[in-house]
Amino acid sequence: MSYLGIKNDGLYAFAHGEEIFIEHYERKWSEILSDSYYHTELLNYGHKFRPRLVYWGFCAGKSAAVLNANDYDTIARVAVCIELVHKASILLDDYIDGDSARHGIDAFHITHGPERTMIFSLNILCRSLRIINDTFMDYIDDSTYSKVSMKLVIQTLEDMTLGVLRELDLSNDVSAQKLDDVKEIMHLETASLITNSLLVGYLLSQNKETGNINLFQKIGKDLGYIFQVLNDLEPFCSNKNNDHKGSLNTDISRNRKNICVPLLYIYLTSKEKRKLENTPAKEKDSLLLNFFQKYCIQEKLFNEISSVCKRIHNNISLMSKNSQLQEWCNHFDIFVDSVIAVSKKRLE
Repeated sequence: MSYLGIKNDGLYAFAHGEEIFIEHYERKWSEILSDSYYHTELLNYGHKFRPRLVYWGFCAGKSAAVLNANDYDTIARVAVCIELVHKASILLDDYIDGDSARHGIDAFHITHGPERTMIFSLNILCRSLRIINDTFMDYIDDSTYSKVSMKLVIQTLEDMTLGVLRELDLSNDVSAQKLDDVKEIMHLETASLITNSLLVGYLLSQNKETGNINLFQKIGKDLGYIFQVLNDLEPFCSNKNNDHKGSLNTDISRNRKNICVPLLYIYLTSKEKRKLENTPAKEKDSLLLNFFQKYCIQEKLFNEISSVCKRIHNNISLMSKNSQLQEWCNHFDIFVDSVIAVSKKRLE
């Protein structure tokens, strides 16, 4: 059985279930967006990481071996809405960052303008909230699960928008940006949605065991941090970034959050800081890349990622103390490693 490029015959029940889930997910995606006001190719991109987390969260509460077609349809509907929350944030993020392209395609705001971008994103978010609520109410008799789930999704939207506001308010003086502040923004903008993708799936399985929820929150926060770090590394490591976003996009010249920048400033000498601050904007990215390589920032962040991965696997192992979750934990361990490996490969 091949799973995300990893050979592991023991993954059959979960990986095969995920394949079935993805089939349902893609059908639901087309169905939910069939009457969307705008049909844009930009909404079709992505490796479905967050939807897969909804599936894995569900399977932590209900074995993959017993799922039926209705279960898969239900998980898929919720997963589509979780992904639409992410897509809406991407459309807005491209506009705020001034990116002209994504995946080599004109950004939504370039094609449709900023006003339509904002309203279309709001429309997607409202649709997602409605469908998640309706799905929980139809699938589960106990309305408590629907209330808790909706609270999580609403909290996610509040966190993400707060993160963007904090990013917009970052100091114009890049040297004054604090590493802890940037990490907090990363948590708000990225980790919140990843965490709650797992939790909403778990609640949908009609489970709300406090210990598991606490561990999911820790795992989700760490996963979110890893994926945002890898995303921030892309403009410094990947030659594809210019084609992907339409610019080098190291974020320093646009007063945007990127963990590489405040981390790099820790190592720069006073002379190097002055040189960087006095360099014309059009030449600043090139100088920044030179410093990035000189101080081995990628290696330092990769070492931190390795430590965070160990913490994730330790928390997964704590969940395995529940005998019913041992098999799930073994397979989720492999899933986590595989998706991180795929994300790292994007830096090549």
